[in-house]
This record gives sequence, structure tokens and C-alpha cells, in this order.
Amino acid sequence: MKIWLFTLSFLFPLFCSSANFPSSGKLIYKLSFEDQYLGTVNVDFKSDKNSYEIAATSNFFGMMKLVGDYQIVSQGKKIMNNYLPLKITRKNLKKNKITTTSIDYKNKLIQIERKNKVKEYQLKENTQDIVSYFFELNSKKEIPKEIKFTILDSYDYNEYVYTKIQDEKLQVGKKIIDVSKYQGRINGDDNIHHIWISKKNFHIPVKIVTPTPIGIIVTQELIKGKLLDNI
Repeated sequence: MKIWLFTLSFLFPLFCSSANFPSSGKLIYKLSFEDQYLGTVNVDFKSDKNSYEIAATSNFFGMMKLVGDYQIVSQGKKIMNNYLPLKITRKNLKKNKITTTSIDYKNKLIQIERKNKVKEYQLKENTQDIVSYFFELNSKKEIPKEIKFTILDSYDYNEYVYTKIQDEKLQVGKKIIDVSKYQGRINGDDNIHHIWISKKNFHIPVKIVTPTPIGIIVTQELIKGKLLDNI
């Protein structure tokens, strides 16, 4: 599993069913391993009645610098608060490499271009990209006990399954908020990750804990953003 996948995805993750959800904003997540600071991920989002754009950019520190910073930008349309990605651009900021994904809903076709090579998939039901899928959850008044998405991740097309474990209270900054804890798997992999999603008002990922290929467990925590006042 790719370390950037977790740090640039689970954050943005889930969010726009409420009419009071802002049309633009920023969320900042801190990354850490035990007591070691590993950097941040900044999520910038903007939308109107018909379209959206979400950009997630890493600013890695310490051992995470070995991975190199990434940016993922998802652009698409909104229909009744549902997010339909049309174009996803993934940039490896360290190596200056770009992967571009286009989705053709009419012909049910996905095209992923990287290094002048094109890979194609047949579009599956409930497809999201690595950034938009958590925002899509906010189209629901209540998050179901089991959540399934088919996710476009870089050059791959994977099934993500989340199973609710329990409701908890979690400290975020100076606040204690109600959250639901989920266990996630990708393609049935034995390596699992956990995510805590706020229950009230907006369904926002406030904490993510995941194993990485370099043998460490990374914790990602929401530390800043105007939405913190409303969760």
C-alpha cells in the first residue's frame, strides 16, 4: 500500500449534505508517528451548485521526506450533493511526474494517462477518486454501518470497504466531539486502517491511523479549519 494514498485521501474526505456547508475552505491535518512530527496535508475545496474542485497537498517532514510530496486535484460536477469526478490530476512534486485521469460517463470509460501511456477501465458503479469519496459521504444524513466505494487511486482501480466499529467521543483541539470509528480495507487486504468521522452537522474525517510500506503507523489528525467550529 502506498503511504501517500493514506495521507492524501482520508482527510478530505466526507462532506456536503448540509446546506450550511461552506462553498470554499481549507482543512489542515497533522501527520505523526508516535511523538515524531511528520508534516501536514492541506485540503483546499470549493464548489457551487453544479461543480466542485478539491486539492490535497502534502508537506512532509522527517522520514516522510523519503516519500516525496504529492498533490491530488479532483474536479467534477455535483448532482443533488453527489460528487461525480470528471478529471483527477496527481502530481509527484519530488519527481515532477503527472498522472491524469478522465472519466467518460456516457461511454462508461476511464482513461488514465501517465508517461505518455494510457490505461483504460470500464466504469463501475459508485466510482470515486482518492479525494472525492469522503465528500460524497456527506450526501447522506447518516453514515451507513458498511460503506463500499470503487476508488481510482493513481494508476489503479480498487475496492474500499469500511465497517463501523463503534461510536466514541474524541478530543479535537480543545473540543470533545462525537465520532464514529470505522475499520477500512482495500481489496480485502489484511492491512487495515482506521478512521474517525464526525457525526454531527458535517461528516468530516478527524483522525486516521494507518500502516505504511516503510513499517510505521502514521496518525493523521485534523488540527485547523473553520469547520472545526461546527462539528
